Amino acid sequence: MKTYIVKILLIISFAFTSANAEREVFNFYENLDWSFFFDKFEFKFDVCQCDIEDMGDYAAGFKVKMVEPIGFIETTNTPWHFVGLGMKMDKSFLRKQGTSRDQKGNQEQFRHAHFIIFPPLGWSIGLVQDYVCFERGSIFNLAYLSEVIPSYNNDVIALVEETAKPISKVWFANPVAELACATDCASSSIGYPMNSLYWCDGCRGSVTAGDTGWTRTTNPYEAAESVAFRVLNRMHAYAGMLKTKESFFAYNPAGGSLKSTYCKARYFPLIIKDQYYLQLAKEDKSWDAEVFGKIRFHYDFKSTVKDEDANFFWLWRERDMCAGAMKCRSTFTGM
Repeated sequence: MKTYIVKILLIISFAFTSANAEREVFNFYENLDWSFFFDKFEFKFDVCQCDIEDMGDYAAGFKVKMVEPIGFIETTNTPWHFVGLGMKMDKSFLRKQGTSRDQKGNQEQFRHAHFIIFPPLGWSIGLVQDYVCFERGSIFNLAYLSEVIPSYNNDVIALVEETAKPISKVWFANPVAELACATDCASSSIGYPMNSLYWCDGCRGSVTAGDTGWTRTTNPYEAAESVAFRVLNRMHAYAGMLKTKESFFAYNPAGGSLKSTYCKARYFPLIIKDQYYLQLAKEDKSWDAEVFGKIRFHYDFKSTVKDEDANFFWLWRERDMCAGAMKCRSTFTGM
């Protein structure tokens, strides 16, 4: 535990004292898909209201829809390799090195993953923070580290954990459920992933054996997207991520009615696929933000064995809010 705390302190210290342009996270002004932000921003002259601190008094506002980058997901073969910060913390020979390519006929690959909270708009745009609620999460908060999660590293433990969940994906490990994922693939590829098919990662297929780092795709980028899907699914299960969008569900797997997010973010135990967009970033280039599960015919660049197929994704999140009436708080800390 002491080693873990020391690593966290070193990463935070390094992040605030280094501005090396080779580190992807510090290039956010260049490698973020800013056109995506402006294309998705929507202000409606549709009046809404929110209860003020649950006191029975109401404040009025207008409905706003927007997307913003709230952090980054990175995948790597090497444990404790923080891709966005350009750091490798563990150089011991005993580390559990992952693989991202087919080796000796083995179709299974394993990737380490991190989700680090870094909302650039939340701390750089302060003038409208009391009206339009950008994410206020703490910068460089290490919200998900696969190296310290047993079920991520072991498929047996993951299966046991998945079976014990109130809403489990394990019951959909059958041919009929697998076939349903083809529908999700088609829908995701035109930009509309199907939230109700929560065991499907679009064209990546079903994810029924738990949220582990093991994948079966032979394309390193496909594997990285699949791992990112599982990271968010696990974070939703344990309230690390919240529902922020008025998303559509053909049926609600959690039962009951879906609570509105116009006045505050809500807990939902499964990933809400149409709420998130992944944007692959590389050096000073920017690629389009895309929904989960979309079919990929090609990528504009190739990773190599030399860079260990380390990938850096900006995570964009869509949000519906009652601007002017909604109390602006961090969806991660509640403050």
